[in-house]
Amino acid sequence: RDKRGAVIVDSKQRLVGSGYNALPKYERCNPESCEPTCRYTAIHAEVRAIGDARRLFPERLEGSIIYHAHVDKETGRIIDSRTPYDKACEICAPVMAEAGIAGIVLKHTGGIAFYTIEEYSLEAERQRGSR
Repeated sequence: RDKRGAVIVDSKQRLVGSGYNALPKYERCNPESCEPTCRYTAIHAEVRAIGDARRLFPERLEGSIIYHAHVDKETGRIIDSRTPYDKACEICAPVMAEAGIAGIVLKHTGGIAFYTIEEYSLEAERQRGSR
């Protein structure tokens, strides 16, 4: 199972919410079908972080930034995420936009990169339309 985490910070760099990817309550992971189905069954880290923020600090969510981390399940180290131009998440993009998130920060081979949610969402929409 992939390991991913997300934290949301407001314009004053205060923590607003956090989350990690996992199956919904009462569901169990089936290792034989995990890879092809987990992307659509698991609740993504970004969605959990937004839920956490809505519960704790809803007034700080608008204009906030989400930091996403992809963690190697063997070493526990943060590894490179794909760029939105490689694979934007079609599940998270509209949820982040609707929540008022201003941007997302991802780690890539070349370093840390910031993408506006508009840029990220448009790329997810483009990829969805190309299938």
